[in-house]
Amino acid sequence: QRCPSTTAVSIYFLHQHPPHMSSTNPETVPTVPLPPSMQPPAQSDSDTDEDSLSEIQLYQRRKRMQKNIKEYIQKYDVEDSPLFASNQDEVMDSTVVQAIQAMTYEDPPNEVAEGFKEQGSEALKEKNYRNALISYTQAIDACLEAKQHMALLNEKAGPDNIDMMHDLDPNLSGDDLQKALTQRRNAFNLLWEQMQKDPNMKQKIDSVEMQCFNNRAQVQLTLKNFRKCIEDCREVLAYDARNVKAMWRTVKSAYELRRYKLCKRYCTKATTIINKQGTTQDRKTLPLFEKHIKLSDQQIQKQIIKKREQVMKDRDNRVVEIIQESGIKLGKDEIQTNQLPPGAKPKKSDRVVLDENGKMVFQVLFVYDEFNQSDFIQAFHEEDRLVEHLGAMFPPHGPPFPFGNEKDQERYVLDNIEVLYFDQTRMGSYNDVYVRVKLNDSLGDVLRQGNYRLPNNLLPVFHVVHKDARLLKEWKVVNGNE
Repeated sequence: QRCPSTTAVSIYFLHQHPPHMSSTNPETVPTVPLPPSMQPPAQSDSDTDEDSLSEIQLYQRRKRMQKNIKEYIQKYDVEDSPLFASNQDEVMDSTVVQAIQAMTYEDPPNEVAEGFKEQGSEALKEKNYRNALISYTQAIDACLEAKQHMALLNEKAGPDNIDMMHDLDPNLSGDDLQKALTQRRNAFNLLWEQMQKDPNMKQKIDSVEMQCFNNRAQVQLTLKNFRKCIEDCREVLAYDARNVKAMWRTVKSAYELRRYKLCKRYCTKATTIINKQGTTQDRKTLPLFEKHIKLSDQQIQKQIIKKREQVMKDRDNRVVEIIQESGIKLGKDEIQTNQLPPGAKPKKSDRVVLDENGKMVFQVLFVYDEFNQSDFIQAFHEEDRLVEHLGAMFPPHGPPFPFGNEKDQERYVLDNIEVLYFDQTRMGSYNDVYVRVKLNDSLGDVLRQGNYRLPNNLLPVFHVVHKDARLLKEWKVVNGNE
């Protein structure tokens, strides 16, 4: 709430002789984004429905926006403006700021705001963004204050029913208190008279306010304060849902913020409006909106792909963590991704799943090196013994061995095979080392052996050969405990 003034000064004075304007020495605000502490809360791509907000809620939100803007202006060395001075004593010494705080209403508030708007537009033409920001903010502030007072007058059916002591400085007393009460009473009386003379005053104030929001959005866009630009544009579109300029500024800001869904949504709205009832000037912007729809679609697809990749990466990392926490060590891949057998899950994290008890279920590859063939097991529980799966794959209880000739089919039975894994811990030795596996061991026991390294692609590979195979003589074979 603003502090009451003890000096009644015409608001008209403000936009005739603004203390901060200087046409001979324009200054510009540095083109940097708002610091995080001053940024508004991040908006999702689903904007708040303006229709669901009451007039009081809209007013409160706009007051918060104004506070953020003033903090931003202070940040960039504009404390010399009385309206935004950080020292309260300096503020109260300024008759100009006293006038705007008191809102004497000796002139219609829409004219007061219009004066500030004109100053802002002149400053914007001169690329004096600091003063443009200040003037537009002053105009919006004047509109907000006037509409608050008008709402109070309507609610109380006139100034006679308003508690003039409400929100006054409790430290005021004596003559100062009487002056403040008199000034406030006079201001409300003048505003009430103007409201009676001009039933359309609120609409006029709304119109000026929205023009200032739209113009201030352009300043914010120029300064690359994209979130603040979107905030101002939302105020404009709440008042005029067909405002193409506000839509375009929203589109540009949303694209810069990588809020591509929001960008596309406003592009779509704009193209629909322009095609139905757009002006000649609006139609010139149609190719820009259509271009940004395509650009947004491309970026949305990239975001989807990137998000999926990140989700898969996170899943892969979590699966790896679970595997390592269980005591299994990771190593290098034995087969490349493009050599994976049919049925192997394309996603690394899908090759290992957890059962209801938190135990791991792997996909497993058995390689028959003598025949350059393999068998692929879709689900091999870590507590299953190797013999349980191999017994179903080889005679006497399984089907005939499908590879080689009849002699090979007779040789490859369960009792005559050796199962081994490649020892990655001894890579680089003269001969590759293979470790013999006990068929009665569970898969989990084998994977946790000291020399075993689970391939990075999470696909265990075991080599199956006949006990008399020549390969066993060519390889260096050791037992699991050696």
